[in-house]
Amino acid sequence: MKLSKREKVFVIGIDGATFDLIKPWAKEGKLPNLAKIMKEGVYGELRSTIPTNSAPAWTSFVTGTNPGKHGILHFKSLGYQTKEYLMSRKSRKCKAIWNILSENEKKVGIINVPLTYPPEKVNGFMISGMDTPSRKNTFTFPDGLYQEIKEAVGDYQIEAQLADLVRIRNDRDRQRFIKAVTGTMELRFKATKYLMEKYDWEFFLVVFTATDRFQHRFWKYMDKNHPHYNAKDAAKYGNVIFNVYKRMDEIVGEFSGKLDENTTLLIMSDHGFGPAPVKYINLNNWLASKGLLTYKKESGVKGLNLHSFVLHKLQLYTPVKFRHYLRAKFRSQVDKLQLSSRLNSINWASTKAYADQHVEIYGTIWINLKGREPCGIVDPGEQYEQLQSRIIDLVKGFNDPASGEGMATNVYKREDIFKGPFSFKAPDIIVEWKNNAYRTQSPFGLSGNKLESYIGILDSKETSQTISGEHKRNGIFLIKGKHIKKGIKIEGAEIIDLAPTILHLLGIAIPTEMDGDVLTEAFDTDFVSRIQYDDITPFFSKSPDENVLMEDEEKVLKERLRSLDYL
Repeated sequence: MKLSKREKVFVIGIDGATFDLIKPWAKEGKLPNLAKIMKEGVYGELRSTIPTNSAPAWTSFVTGTNPGKHGILHFKSLGYQTKEYLMSRKSRKCKAIWNILSENEKKVGIINVPLTYPPEKVNGFMISGMDTPSRKNTFTFPDGLYQEIKEAVGDYQIEAQLADLVRIRNDRDRQRFIKAVTGTMELRFKATKYLMEKYDWEFFLVVFTATDRFQHRFWKYMDKNHPHYNAKDAAKYGNVIFNVYKRMDEIVGEFSGKLDENTTLLIMSDHGFGPAPVKYINLNNWLASKGLLTYKKESGVKGLNLHSFVLHKLQLYTPVKFRHYLRAKFRSQVDKLQLSSRLNSINWASTKAYADQHVEIYGTIWINLKGREPCGIVDPGEQYEQLQSRIIDLVKGFNDPASGEGMATNVYKREDIFKGPFSFKAPDIIVEWKNNAYRTQSPFGLSGNKLESYIGILDSKETSQTISGEHKRNGIFLIKGKHIKKGIKIEGAEIIDLAPTILHLLGIAIPTEMDGDVLTEAFDTDFVSRIQYDDITPFFSKSPDENVLMEDEEKVLKERLRSLDYL
């Protein structure tokens, strides 16, 4: 790597990393490189977005804004849409940090950030992330970079090829999963090492996702308090998560050793992690029980549950090859069943509120608003506000039948969280469940197919995508460099604070439209005084809100996102 007196920033994104695991392992001497950075730099928890979905979290990181400004809440469009579509780089409505740096003639290198497909023309290079349909698509800028990497270090993988492991059912599947994810991580490490040494850059960002993939599926083998913990399986798979953290610590050490004194190292995660809840809530059934939602006919909920039940059992118990045959043979029917299990059985003419039944640890409720929803019946203004307040009161009084205790820690109005021109895309009510003990889910496991049945418990086979670990809001950041204090822990940092902090490190004025603040507590006093702001240069993107994928590309990407528990 070329040495230079220019200020540089090197960022390592570790998807889903959490201090809940890092701190005890670092204290035990098992993660020496991360422990060294904590001792020689500044660190702290990094509060992620609500919801803690990777799509809005990574986008908030690279734009320094909340989803109400950048316009991305999930990997797909949410709510009652006439047509559902997947998000892409063109769905982002604000400039990303690499756009701002490129405009200021700073050289950038970007690898594997979610929602960067199709890749942008930057002053440097870009390899798009997990939303890339396949390597048949152009996923690098410049165009020939993939071939160069392939010849130099091996056949770079966008994401481990795991569509056939949407359900991991036996030891063979688990071993294949471990091998595929680990192999992808090592190829990304080699590609990153090659590119950072060959090309000139002032800002470098690479995201590693193996920690997220393993924590989702192997948490129950590590955590003795998890309801699905099994000692026999834990003996075989209890170290999978530790091993990936150990390998990431080694990667951090190798990259850190290559950086000169003018380069600041920043390590961060998009969110934290912890045990996944096994209790689930069907919010549409709950809303129906309160008279706020109706189904198309009296047996509508039964049909809705039947659709979900059939899909669930097919995925859970059919052989892999046969399941692929069914999906290929009956693609349109499967897609209709999946959409029907979400929203199509609802009678919109008499429904005031509904929930989009994607799996999340946050509950989300939309009001069927005139002018926004295709069949809205609630008037904007006073009627909307009264209904919003009424539902919030109902949620606050929503008690778990098993314990009799309230289930919600916080219930937010949309405007409490989302600020900006695209806030209208957001749900009207967001529920933070107590102790993250519940998940929002479709009703395949509900007994009796009754409206009154809206809470259930998933057994180890029913857990969606065999998920036993789930996103939490407490991500991480560690920062080390010549302008950074030593051995300091700071509180209250948010993911939107990193973009303005990076711009300041590189001597670039911070757009006033950014919501985040420079993490001034991390810097020496004299460096803080140099912060500049820019209220002139346009910050919002002019990209149209469109689906950039062809039909066959969207099918491929949907399969991947389903296998990763994002759809």
